[in-house]
Amino acid sequence: SAILKKGVLENENQADMEKLQNIEAKLSEKEKIAIVEKSKELKAYQYQQEHQDLEVLPKITLNNVPKELSEYPLLHDTVGPFDLYSHTCFTNEILYVDLIFDLPFIKEEDLGYLQLFAQLLTEVGNQKYSYLEQLDHVQEHLGDLCCQFALYPNAFEQNLLSPTLQISTRCLYPKAKKAFSILQDLILKTHFNEKERIKELLGQIFVSLQNAINQNALGLASQLALSGYYDSTFIHEKWYGLEFYWFVKDLVENFESSFELLQEKMQYFSQNILNATTPHIVLACSEDMLKTLHTSNLFDFSLPRQKNQTRNIETYSGNYNKTIPLNQGRLISSDVFFTALGFKTASNADPLQPYFCIASALMENVFLHKAIRERGGAYGAGCRINASFGTGYFFTYRDPNLSSSLDAFHHAIDGIKKGNYITRELEDAKLINLQKLNMPIYPNQRALRSYGFMRKHKGLDLRLRFFEQIIEAGPDDIKKAIEILEQQVSEGVLCVFGSESAFEKQTDSLKTPLPLFNV
Repeated sequence: SAILKKGVLENENQADMEKLQNIEAKLSEKEKIAIVEKSKELKAYQYQQEHQDLEVLPKITLNNVPKELSEYPLLHDTVGPFDLYSHTCFTNEILYVDLIFDLPFIKEEDLGYLQLFAQLLTEVGNQKYSYLEQLDHVQEHLGDLCCQFALYPNAFEQNLLSPTLQISTRCLYPKAKKAFSILQDLILKTHFNEKERIKELLGQIFVSLQNAINQNALGLASQLALSGYYDSTFIHEKWYGLEFYWFVKDLVENFESSFELLQEKMQYFSQNILNATTPHIVLACSEDMLKTLHTSNLFDFSLPRQKNQTRNIETYSGNYNKTIPLNQGRLISSDVFFTALGFKTASNADPLQPYFCIASALMENVFLHKAIRERGGAYGAGCRINASFGTGYFFTYRDPNLSSSLDAFHHAIDGIKKGNYITRELEDAKLINLQKLNMPIYPNQRALRSYGFMRKHKGLDLRLRFFEQIIEAGPDDIKKAIEILEQQVSEGVLCVFGSESAFEKQTDSLKTPLPLFNV
């Protein structure tokens, strides 16, 4: 269980209190006065440090920011039944390959199984090799082999998805032929018949999820808080949140009775995803290597599909039966809080989205860090905007306070609305967002990044408009955005992870008590 036995934390706190009382009893009046004076000096010094003149330091300004966005051209070609997308660049003679499969509509009750399919696919055997032989084979020839998802929300309508399953690998150029052979076997010959292997993998996944509850408490809290807004956030909760933890826990506890259904689902996904549509191939390599791949006919591997199939990659809308979660607390073995207050923003293409991003950086730098991190003692606090998903959330982690941190969220909004920031702080907030838009990209990520822009209909014109709006944003733009954000936050969802004793200490200070649930 992730919850400590009742009374353990209380006993520890009591022991600490008695220790402090014993120390205090041995102090003379002079020593007590000295401690009080030292505290005042420390507080004054902290204030002085916060308000010292930083203009003496060299600074990056908006004038130093390049006015162009980095663009990585994606060459599109047709090779047999395949659509090939490639970006040529120096990769130190490493070939990066991604096979991109469209996802069909997946029923809500099957989303957990689909996440398991991605995690099991590269870890089990096939018709040629046992799982041990397959793992040896992969390690001998490939740098890695993994399977993951990308939802690709439409830039103009965040609830319209273009979801994919992506099989990714990398290898040295001389291993390219072997890499495509391994990928072909993975698609056509993988089976899920090794019961003990699957049982072992499920156990490993469950232990990993269980151990991550405290370490990833903020991620779990934020996903739960946002899960009711859109299909994308709903699916993420099913794949990466508490829902997936509970799903795997139930499978592990009832493995014998669940294995046959699990096996059926895995085979179903093999047939209806891997063997239903021709994948896109996305490559990153040198120009010479790309020519070699063409002339060597390495793309000519057999897959049981009709050639020239019509692909529709932009009409997926799950229309899942979503419900907005209650404001809630979740009990874990932590005497500090992990807090997320989730809310909706707008689509990536909405003209207000750049201003939401600037406002979030302003709130974090000007208000939240000082109030919650420096004075409140939390390890961290801030505000995040996910422009692609159309969501945002305030957060704190390893936070000894709850009610005062929640107040700080609203004070930050109020401070931005009143314009309680200086020009330099606004420029810093812009620079933070511009850095995210134009940061260097590793060569292996360039092709997939450009491919993602294509699937999301997030063209260069749209990204340039976003970029320019950030540069040109003024206080009036930020005020307009924060007023809308304030309304969205008032309708947001609060999820807090912490121990029962920690919640008990906050009972009197919380304006509305939170219902508490076990993890």
